[in-house]
Amino acid sequence: MIFTSTKPVLLNEKIIKKIFKNERLGKQLSARLISEVMEMDYDIVYNNIEKSSEEIAFSSLTINQVADAIYYTDKMYFNIEFNFYKNDSKPKQLESYVYQLYLGQLNTYKDYNKIKPIVQISIDSYDYLKCNDFIYKVYLMDYKYHKIVSDMIQFIHINLDYLRNLDYNEAIKEDNKLISDLYFLVCGVDELDDVYKGVDNLMKEIIDESKKIAGIEKMNLYLTDEEMMELDKKHYIEVGEEKKEREMIINMYKKNINLETISDISNLSLDKVQKIINEEQAI
Repeated sequence: MIFTSTKPVLLNEKIIKKIFKNERLGKQLSARLISEVMEMDYDIVYNNIEKSSEEIAFSSLTINQVADAIYYTDKMYFNIEFNFYKNDSKPKQLESYVYQLYLGQLNTYKDYNKIKPIVQISIDSYDYLKCNDFIYKVYLMDYKYHKIVSDMIQFIHINLDYLRNLDYNEAIKEDNKLISDLYFLVCGVDELDDVYKGVDNLMKEIIDESKKIAGIEKMNLYLTDEEMMELDKKHYIEVGEEKKEREMIINMYKKNINLETISDISNLSLDKVQKIINEEQAI
């Protein structure tokens, strides 16, 4: 199962990714998230983080596997990821983003002493370590003595499934700002408009912006676990078919079959065939 609860959740990651990439709301919400997780002053974080224009990808063939929201200061990198489903490649994908950010800072051997630490904050719709905790902080640590070897790379996993066992009043009682900020990701459809009313203007704006992105008045963005799994299955089928199509076109091209014939066989336009060939040659 993708989720451990049947309580409705957001349709997919697209809407929340757009919120975090929003120039105004995204920066405020990201600053909140970073300051709460790292126990830093919000104003200091907000006034010092900048959104990176850099895009890093897990695969050159799939446009949906790029890092979600990268922010940086003059001292650190923060990569915020949203994982609403789990598969076998997910851990490697997340690790890949961190290593690319790390290696990307090395232009020469002299740059080693200038490398900024990297913190990857993953908001997971599943319990990463299955220990029923809200936050997991993972460092490079000695296996036997459990001592931190390096803090240059840190993985932080936030477990949304933990929130599904709380109602909003309980969340507020815990006096945990991070819980109240992320609770809208797991609350029920009928609760959504009332959760932050008169309590938090930023979160109310985020709810309204989510509706605007979805293009609907009511947030009918929710599916059950089973419906979500069907969407994921359909997605992977489509990705697999696209990959086979690309491989067929590249193989024909390598056999010196002219582009018009490739276009006829594949039922793709000449422009599409040429684009696939150009992308392959650029790799």
